[in-house]
Amino acid sequence: MSSDGRIVQEGLRSTFGVWSLCAMAVVLPGAWSFAASSMVIGIYGGGPAVEIWGTLAVGAALSIFCLNLAEYASAFPNAAGVTYAAARLGGPKYGRVCSYYTGSFLSMTIAFIPPTLILVLAELIFTCACLFHQEFVPKRWQIWLLFQLFNIVYLFVLKYWSTIIGELNRIGIFVLATGLIVTIGVMVGMSNGDRPSNAFIWTSFENGSGYSSPAMGALLGLLGPLYAYGPPHWMLNLADDVKNPSRSIPIALLAQQIGNIITLFGFYVAVYYCINDYNGLLTTSFPSLIGELYLQGTKSPVASIFLMLLVIAPSLFGTYGYISANIRMLWGFARNGSLPYKSFWMKVDKKHNIPINNLYVSIGVNTIMSFIYLGSPFGFDIIIDSANFFYSMGFLPLLAASILTKRKYLHAAPKSYFRMSYTVGTCCEIFSFLFNLGSCVVEAFPSAYPVTAENMNYAVVFGGAGVLLTTLGWVFHGRKHYLLQDLDGVVEDYEQTAEVKVSPKEDD
Repeated sequence: MSSDGRIVQEGLRSTFGVWSLCAMAVVLPGAWSFAASSMVIGIYGGGPAVEIWGTLAVGAALSIFCLNLAEYASAFPNAAGVTYAAARLGGPKYGRVCSYYTGSFLSMTIAFIPPTLILVLAELIFTCACLFHQEFVPKRWQIWLLFQLFNIVYLFVLKYWSTIIGELNRIGIFVLATGLIVTIGVMVGMSNGDRPSNAFIWTSFENGSGYSSPAMGALLGLLGPLYAYGPPHWMLNLADDVKNPSRSIPIALLAQQIGNIITLFGFYVAVYYCINDYNGLLTTSFPSLIGELYLQGTKSPVASIFLMLLVIAPSLFGTYGYISANIRMLWGFARNGSLPYKSFWMKVDKKHNIPINNLYVSIGVNTIMSFIYLGSPFGFDIIIDSANFFYSMGFLPLLAASILTKRKYLHAAPKSYFRMSYTVGTCCEIFSFLFNLGSCVVEAFPSAYPVTAENMNYAVVFGGAGVLLTTLGWVFHGRKHYLLQDLDGVVEDYEQTAEVKVSPKEDD
């Protein structure tokens, strides 16, 4: 164990400084491209006002959750991220089972999100081609071929040049910040005054979801900003890649939230002021909705392509970081005995600083998902929607572990860079638990009413299957093998330290 209280295992080495990690935190989510892709949800779920104000509301809620994540990362920095934190927070009674369920749910998710990022990137490239030749409608197999090209490029870059990701993210954050200013200026300047009214943008509400309840329509509309932000926990999985993670990761989480809130709010305001044909937006033949957004705003294919490039660059770099964080989370989870054939998942290419077998598995899953997309885009979307559902589910055991033990093991941990008082921390955890539970409920509803085969939400089916598989995995493997060797001694040390009861009044 290191002097800061974390278990040190041989494998990855530190390649990030605090500022390169902050850059990665802002670039990694790919907020603009996901915001554009999910705008249809917001348009039907209340219109511009719901997405604009919802960006601030969802951003504030996620920021509260990030306060808890910052505490966990500061006290228990580890490449397993939130799965390791759940084990420590739950102590001997709840730690292992909460950690296993957290890791299992998130592992199911990380297998399917990278294909979405690559597909979005391929669609952005083909949208540029469509802006050059607006009569061109790309075939699905053409997008699939570009998907394969990106998949191969990501394999080679992450395998042989993973150490340059920090530099790529520095470039990405510069392009993202510059692009925000340029995009707002170009779209507002070229819209020729043909803009919606202020009342329509900021206060109007139009429930196009089909649900009779306006509240239900608004909740569905909030899924747009929620998907655009993405899950906030990825920085925790880079603990073994960053110097002084107890300090660096909380700073990166702060940068992540500030950067995402500013960029998303600015993006939504700019594009909604420039949309003048909602029917054209909903029926566009462009692979990516953002192409139609920019074309309506600028009235110029050339200007639209230029703005598209400002989205493509950070999306390209962010996907590198996303896949890198994904495979590190799986590596950290598997090294504690969560999966059979532990030695396979543990293998690290020390020369290139990458969990090599996990990279191969991730690239393989991307390939399989691309064939599903080629055969049935509807089936592809069903899997991706379920992945978002698993994200929210995965955070529930993490928060429950700390709530059930009344933060005893968090306060018994070695002194960390960031820690809240007992009362403030507990309130944040309860709020975050309810927020993620509510997200699960809303994400399980069909996107429109009446419910048809086309708009049916199968997340509940996949969620139930995921719970069943996780439970079977725990009963037949995890209970006997997970976290038995690496954590036992540390839990005993913490248990002895925690004998000194943490009093809420004393801590405040």
